[in-house]
Amino acid sequence: GPLPDVTLDWLEMDEPPTDFKMSYWFGTNPLACMSVQPMRWEKALDKLEFNVVQDVFMNPSIMRLCDLVLPLSMSVEHEGIVMPHFGRNTHFLGAMNKAVEPLDSKSDVEIMLELGRRLRPELWPWETPEQFFTDQLHTAYDWGFKELQDDVVFQQPFEYRKYETGALRADGKPGFDTPTGLIELKASVYSVFGEKPLPYFKEPELSPYSDAISDEVKEEFPLVLTTGGRHISMFHSEHRQIPSMRALNPWPLITIHPETAAAHGIAEGDWVAIENPLGRCIQKACIRPVVDPRVVHAQHAWWYPEQSGESPNLFGLYKSNINSLIPHESVGVTGYGAPYKNIICKIYKVDSLDAFEA
Repeated sequence: GPLPDVTLDWLEMDEPPTDFKMSYWFGTNPLACMSVQPMRWEKALDKLEFNVVQDVFMNPSIMRLCDLVLPLSMSVEHEGIVMPHFGRNTHFLGAMNKAVEPLDSKSDVEIMLELGRRLRPELWPWETPEQFFTDQLHTAYDWGFKELQDDVVFQQPFEYRKYETGALRADGKPGFDTPTGLIELKASVYSVFGEKPLPYFKEPELSPYSDAISDEVKEEFPLVLTTGGRHISMFHSEHRQIPSMRALNPWPLITIHPETAAAHGIAEGDWVAIENPLGRCIQKACIRPVVDPRVVHAQHAWWYPEQSGESPNLFGLYKSNINSLIPHESVGVTGYGAPYKNIICKIYKVDSLDAFEA
């Protein structure tokens, strides 16, 4: 989305309008996971005077950039609330009940309560997570966190056809929560952003069919690179450090059509360099007819917890980092549509993962 793009642009300014001094991270691994052009992000975040993180594991982004690491308790070590975060419907609430007393860690909520009371005590009146959760629950219900703990799970009531009764809209009128009250296949608000109201096709700048790059570049990088496919054992950059999860997907895989692999002299399990004008990384060949012969798919968010975490290796942060090949600058009018799935590249066989050079 546009927010990370703007943040990096801001950090890279010689004299930004507002001088950022620090960053505060919650359970994130930006250099390995979400940041396109991660080497630029590394330099930009390194300019800050102080970087703080709360996490349960060490990772390459923390190792490289953070001055203070606050260890978080695991789910069985603290009290909390679980709720779904897909869409607008929080259809259930679940209680996390502490089963094990943590030794030297606290939960996100405990840390935030302590920090809030130090910085703005008038906005943070709660002494315990239970008090905080109960106050939040009281905005909608006449019961609190202890009652939720006793019930374990609360299934919220559900009402069908709310659009007929006006329950979907703040003004109480029948219809959907859009400016027109209709299901908008033609978005009425897009004109505010200078965007067209209906879907349309725009050729990516770095594509084999783009007019923005030369024929020589297209000839050198003839394949389309797409990324972002998931494996059930991992969530983005999480779980690489858990042996049972890692065993299900032990190496980063680039999926190549059999015809394309044969044309490049690549066999199943070979180490393959992926390269384009923006960057380079190495992944292991997975030869399957599930991709078009013109396309390769590379897994994202890889790092190697078993390798040295010291600089410059940083748990092998850049060796298989497909985001090094993705442009930071978005071409969409609204800033959305970062091209993680439509970039030119070339592939060639290499001897090992250690053939990587930044």
